[in-house]
Amino acid sequence: MSEQFEMRTGIPHVVGAIDGSLFPIKRLEDWDGWYCRKGFPARCHQIIPRGSFLVADTGYQLFAHVSTPYPITSSMPPDERKYNYRHIGTRIVVEMAFGRLKNMFRIFQTPLLHDTPKKMAQIIKCSLVLHNWLIYVGSELA
Repeated sequence: MSEQFEMRTGIPHVVGAIDGSLFPIKRLEDWDGWYCRKGFPARCHQIIPRGSFLVADTGYQLFAHVSTPYPITSSMPPDERKYNYRHIGTRIVVEMAFGRLKNMFRIFQTPLLHDTPKKMAQIIKCSLVLHNWLIYVGSELA
């Protein structure tokens, strides 16, 4: 897998990308949760591919196994600017995967209307499994 990422962007040893996505939910009567930046109650779920070196956006902390872009400044050295450009090209695959998932399952076009956060999380997890299975079997739906 790292060879595919390297061929795409020129960054070696990347085995995956990590990101999060907000899924709107119906506000429950006893809601203790939070409202996201888009103004609706939401739960955040992350896709974390297996491996030892992941690329992430600036919402993540830099670790030995998680690479984030350099802070953008007007005086960025050219090599850091080039790295950030390649980093974004690598990370976009997971952002596109969330987009395909939400378009494939129209249930995510409106807030989830189930009675418990556990049930809503099960729906999201189930859709992730179905999405990956459709890709695995080569379905035109994926």
